Amino acid sequence: MQSPHKKPSGIAQDRRNLENHVIPLVGKLRVKSIERTDVARVMREVAHDTTAKDEKTKRQGRRIVRGGEIVANRVQALLSKMFALAEDWKLRPEGSNPCRGVRRYAEHKVERFLSNDELARLGAALSAAELGYDLAKASSTKMGGRHKVAASSATSIAALRLLLLTGCRVGEILALRWQHVDLERRLLLLPDSKTGAKSVFLSQPAIDLLLSLTRQPGSEDVFRGERSGKPIVSLRKPWERICTSAAIKNVRLHDLRHSYASVGAAGGLSLPVIGALLGHAQPSTTARYAHLAASPLHHAADAIGTQILAAMSGRGKSSPSGNAGT
Repeated sequence: MQSPHKKPSGIAQDRRNLENHVIPLVGKLRVKSIERTDVARVMREVAHDTTAKDEKTKRQGRRIVRGGEIVANRVQALLSKMFALAEDWKLRPEGSNPCRGVRRYAEHKVERFLSNDELARLGAALSAAELGYDLAKASSTKMGGRHKVAASSATSIAALRLLLLTGCRVGEILALRWQHVDLERRLLLLPDSKTGAKSVFLSQPAIDLLLSLTRQPGSEDVFRGERSGKPIVSLRKPWERICTSAAIKNVRLHDLRHSYASVGAAGGLSLPVIGALLGHAQPSTTARYAHLAASPLHHAADAIGTQILAAMSGRGKSSPSGNAGT
């Protein structure tokens, strides 16, 4: 089922959905015997968390499998592709895809942006985490390394900061290598992203952050664990700790990307500029920020309206001339 157009992360997710949901529910049925009612049952049971589980593993210690309506939709898409291939391979009659006619669950995308107050609390929490890490590291050094260092490492905190300062996707930051960093031209030259190769324009705060990082000898990875020496593969736990500390609820790591765009839109940047900064391939993707881009225009309209009303009531400042060019 591997597609040349599908990224490894997408292939891995398909494999997980196959192993965790499809095989447990219909794995014993013959390909040509599966009907629409079977697909509908799979959708229903995945949506209702029938296949959810929390089990111990040797490698990571714990593996959590969750269902839900969105997961059910992804499973249906996977099944539809599988049965289309089954028809191509003559394992089922032409036009017999049992996924046709099975209704998908509605998906309501919720755009979550950090408010100015939340950004202030986030900044304070990140600074406190950095200070806590430095103090714990100093204490560990004094005690011969026997003291446990703070859970949120300086590297993880720096990665979180860079996410917010660039609007990049989590995978793009975690996969970042020094060879992709062009400080002279103020760019991240990413060879592979969701939309292909792209350039990320760096602000001065982002450049200062990158300059503050210690480049580890013999490694091109920008973000590596201090103790493990291996590339960081997840920021979920550090992010959850930071959110708890900052009293910020219901914010995913990907919402930092939305927050980057929302700050630009509220600051008066045009949607094409925001789309270029984020690397959007389609203008429609950036359209979600249209209501935020209108915010500075509303402020300008309010200011003009207030001045006109004041002038009409005799409270406005007199104009030096009644003529204006167009």
